[in-house]
Amino acid sequence: MFCDRNVPCFFLGANSAQGFVSRFDALYDPQSDWRAVILKGGPGSGKSTLMKSVAGSLLEQGEETELIYCSSDPASLDAVVFPRIRFCIADGTAPHVLEPQYPGACESLLDPGGCWDSDALFLQRKEIFSLCATIAQQHRRAGRYLNAAGSLLGENRRLALESLDTAALESYAKRLGRRSFPKRRSQRGTEKPRFLSGFTPDGCICFWNTVSCYAKTVTAVEDEYGAAAPILLSALRDSALAAGYDVIACYCPLFPFDKLDALLIPELELAFLTVNRFLKPEIDLARTVHTRRFLKESIAAHRQKMRFGRRAAAELIGEAVASLRQARRIHDSLEAIYQKAMDFDRLTRMTGALTNRILERL
Repeated sequence: MFCDRNVPCFFLGANSAQGFVSRFDALYDPQSDWRAVILKGGPGSGKSTLMKSVAGSLLEQGEETELIYCSSDPASLDAVVFPRIRFCIADGTAPHVLEPQYPGACESLLDPGGCWDSDALFLQRKEIFSLCATIAQQHRRAGRYLNAAGSLLGENRRLALESLDTAALESYAKRLGRRSFPKRRSQRGTEKPRFLSGFTPDGCICFWNTVSCYAKTVTAVEDEYGAAAPILLSALRDSALAAGYDVIACYCPLFPFDKLDALLIPELELAFLTVNRFLKPEIDLARTVHTRRFLKESIAAHRQKMRFGRRAAAELIGEAVASLRQARRIHDSLEAIYQKAMDFDRLTRMTGALTNRILERL
């Protein structure tokens, strides 16, 4: 990882059961006076290097910083966010294409690709075509494995829901919400969606240090079957928002739109985390909510089938990771071609100019 400091880190792109999913729509809000620099350029053009340099300079100034990593290569950054000054820099190229909504007024484009020798790249176009096609093939293969894993875990979730005392769980969630979130203001809070974890070429990575950046009190929600925790976390999110608190809603990378894995409430320094065989927090936990108490005895009839589903899903996820690893290896070869065509002195000047522009806002 680029930064070993106590800095919040997330993913905004997920290798999921639905293929690659981007939540870059939640990166910044033009209506709230944010400004963004969107980087355009190919592989190896220095986009991540530029963002690391700018982030390093602002971290040295003590500026509040959030790092968004690439789930296809966790050594690279997809974006850097400076919340206090409402400024961000993002890689706007595929697969998380980002285009200006209000060009000039809120966003500006910066093209590190303008620092390369296009004639040199043209001469190697056939190799570039071949490498790009092979990378895409490996990503499609990873997507198929994750889709199959999602189907198995989704079936486990469905079976668990049949045996879940939903009314009792929702009643408990309301009581917990009232205790945890005292009414702050009449205005509803805002939700910031993020991925705390991701399936990457290095396996499933979870940014546990990020939880510690925001929360002093961490509650684990133990849920082996993936049915109860999303209901509880969704109810807590709604309670926190209704009480006027801003939340960071961390979605499951396998089910990136409808299944919460974690909930962070920075103002109250609270966090609620799903815990199971796939998610094992490496931080101190204040307490644990055991959701099995909301399961009826009928769950016993499904346990053998569900154990099989978990084991098979784990194998499929392992195959997906292997495909992502192969895609990264080939992508490294593609980057090497582009790097040879880059004028990095020009990129350094571009990075310095952007850094100075941001420092002027401090």
